[in-house]
Amino acid sequence: MKYFNKKMVVFIALFLAMIHLPSGLKAQNVLSNQSTCKDAGWYLGVEGGPAFGVGTLSSFGADKTHAGYTVGVFTGYQFNPILSLELNAKWGNLQMSARQCCIDSNDWLSADGTRYVAEVLGEDGAYYGNLKSDVYWQNYALRLNVNVLGFVPSLKDSPWKVEVSPQVSLVGSWAKNKRLDSDETFRVSSEDKWKLGYGGNIQASYGFPCGLTLGVFSGMTFVSGGRIDALPKTFHKNNFVWESGARISFNIHK
Repeated sequence: MKYFNKKMVVFIALFLAMIHLPSGLKAQNVLSNQSTCKDAGWYLGVEGGPAFGVGTLSSFGADKTHAGYTVGVFTGYQFNPILSLELNAKWGNLQMSARQCCIDSNDWLSADGTRYVAEVLGEDGAYYGNLKSDVYWQNYALRLNVNVLGFVPSLKDSPWKVEVSPQVSLVGSWAKNKRLDSDETFRVSSEDKWKLGYGGNIQASYGFPCGLTLGVFSGMTFVSGGRIDALPKTFHKNNFVWESGARISFNIHK
C-alpha cells in the first residue's frame, strides 16, 4: 500500500508538471517577446507642447513672454536599441513682440514690409517698438534618433532611452504683423514661405512592454532664408523656433 501511495504521488506530480509545462513555455515566450519587441520595428505617435520663436522680434519680448504652441504626428522605424529613423510633421503658432533694442531704435515698418528710420506720412505701418507678429508655421522633418544609453552594455536593453536627435526639415510660415497696443493687423505676409530648417532634439522616454512609450523632449529648429516673423533682416541674425513638450508613441509591428 505504501508503495502504491508513493507511485501515485510520483504519477500525480509528473502529470501536474506536464500540464504546467506548455503554459510555462508560453509565458517564457511572452516574456522573451516583451524583451525584444521594443528593439526593432515600426512605431507612430503624437507630440506637442509650448513653442517660442526668436527673430527680429522675439517670444521673449520687452513687454512679456509670449508662449505659442506646436502639435505634431510622427512615424518611424526602430533598427536596434540605439538607432531609429523618423518622419515628423507638425503645426503651430508663435507670438513674438519687440525686444528692448527695437523699442530704442525708434524705426518704423510700413505695410509693404519696408523699414524706415522715421514714420512715413500717408503710409500705414507701426514703430518697431509697437510691433507684434502672429506667426503660423508648419515643419516637415527627417530625424535620426540616437539612444546614448544604448552604448552602455548594462543599459542597452533598458526601457529608458535618452536620445540625441539631429534633423533636417522643410519649414513653411506666414505671419500677421500687428500693432502691439491695439492688436490690429496692418500687414499679412506669406513671402518666402518655404524655408530649409535644421537642428535637433534631446528627448527622454520610457517604453512599456510591447506597446506604449511616453517621453518628453526639447529642441530647436534654425530656419534659413526669410524671417519667421516676416520682418526685414535687421538688428538680429537669430531665426529659430524652440519647442518643448511630451511624446506618446505605439509600436505597430507584430
